[in-house]
Amino acid sequence: MQERGIDAIADAVMGRYFHEGFRSVHPATVAKFRRRLVTTDAQGYIGCCAAVGGVDTTARLGQIAVPTLVLAGASHLGAIEQAGAFAAAVTAFVDCL
Repeated sequence: MQERGIDAIADAVMGRYFHEGFRSVHPATVAKFRRRLVTTDAQGYIGCCAAVGGVDTTARLGQIAVPTLVLAGASHLGAIEQAGAFAAAVTAFVDCL
């Protein structure tokens, strides 16, 4: 990536951001995020990947002392892929606080 830029990894990153079903039905949304990715400064992207790539906060999870909502899904950007379900989960969580 340092030699060819972010464009060299952009399709692979989109595969991690969005599952195949979403990519095939919403190509314009995926293209928008791809454009955003490839215009990111390569050194900045490399730095961010290095910063978060090795972080493991598992041992600290028990220290969370406030209500916490954890959402997991099949992709990195579930809030985009399933906006309605994401909003409903967050709203329900906040309503219970």
